[in-house]
Parts: sequence; structure tokens; C-alpha cells
Amino acid sequence: DPMWYKDTIYFASDRGPAKRLNIWAYDLKAKSFRQVTHFSNYDVDWPSLGNNGIIFQDGGSLYVLDLPSENLHKVNVIVPLDGVRTRPRWVKAEKLIRSFTIAPNGKRVLFGARGDLFTVPVKHGNTRDLTRTSKAREMLPAWSPNGKWIAYVTDRTGESQMAIRPSGGGGKEIILTNRKLG
Repeated sequence: DPMWYKDTIYFASDRGPAKRLNIWAYDLKAKSFRQVTHFSNYDVDWPSLGNNGIIFQDGGSLYVLDLPSENLHKVNVIVPLDGVRTRPRWVKAEKLIRSFTIAPNGKRVLFGARGDLFTVPVKHGNTRDLTRTSKAREMLPAWSPNGKWIAYVTDRTGESQMAIRPSGGGGKEIILTNRKLG
């Protein structure tokens, strides 16, 4: 990666004692080599010369070697998330089922998939998303013996809690445990 700046050619080399790629310089007038950076844990990668410096990566961080002073500066990079993975979207849950159980009367099946709980009729009727939570994960559901309630684990509070809710899809969640964060 030779980079010509005025009377100096900068390049990456592992010729130093650390046997890691670092930035080196060859002075065309003095006809001499010298090591400019002294990284010992990782190789300097992808050095590139700009108008007033060389930018490169080392150990997952970006650095700029200012020229002609050869002062080294770490670049603080903040990459904002674009939210693509957290945007609401429709996803088929059928291939992501993690648990299931049949209702005590045998007419519905309870599924845990993608962090939500669903009941599905055995023959005819509607699929019910009982939890509809995008910011919580419900799992390990079980029917009550009379089939009127569903018990499950939720992390809605930030900790895993036991909860129940009516199996018909109406009504509110009732958290049964009281685990605190930290």
C-alpha cells in the first residue's frame, strides 16, 4: 500500500519487532526507513492517503495519521441504527414455533412462536394472537385445567416473570411473580 506524500513514501510493513503490519516511511532525500506507528496487538489494515493524512483501521478502530506532523489520532465513529430490524413488519411464524400444547377440550392448539402466543382451532375458526407484543417475549405457554387461562413466561418487565391471561383473547395479562431488575 505505497502512499506518496511530498518527499516520503508511506507504506504498511511488518518489518518491526512486533511482527505486525504498521505504517512505515521511506524518506526519498535521506534514503532511510523509519517506523511511524507502533501497534503490537493487531495489523494496520487498509491505509489510505488523503489530502492531509493517512486513515487506516487497527483492531476494529479507525485512526488518522496527520501529515506532515505524523501525529496519530483515533477517530470516534458513531453509526446510528436505521431501525430496519426493529420496524414493524409481517413475518410468518409457522416455521418459528418453539412450543405447542392442545387445549383440555381438544378444540384449540396453543403455540409459542416468535415471542408471541397464538391459539389455533383444530377445525374451523380464527387464529388468535393472545399477546401481540413487539417489545416483549412470551414463551413456554400452558393451558389451565379448565381451559379458561393461559400461563406463560414473559420478559415484559425486563426480567422473566410468570403471567396468566384469558385463553379467549380478551382480558389483560396478570403478572404473578415480582422479580426486580438488578
